[in-house]
Amino acid sequence: MNQTSPTVFFDSSCGLPVFIAPINRTFADFKADTTNHTWPSFRPGEIFLENVVINATTGDIRSKCGTHLGSLDPDARGERYCIDLSCISGNKV
Repeated sequence: MNQTSPTVFFDSSCGLPVFIAPINRTFADFKADTTNHTWPSFRPGEIFLENVVINATTGDIRSKCGTHLGSLDPDARGERYCIDLSCISGNKV
């Protein structure tokens, strides 16, 4: 990841942009959040809502092309999107 500007993360199967980070926080904060939770952890404002479907009942997160990306797992700071690293790519497919 570029530590001085946001990185776009793409669905590793179909190439849709699904997350961008860090937004409204520092790279160090993104890294600490991810390290603390042991999953890449995105926050509101870092998700391409037009390309992601969140099941509010189960917390399941999928891209619009059907790839399971991870789970909604809120913590004390609010909504947190825990994403399986194998489902996203820092480079477009």
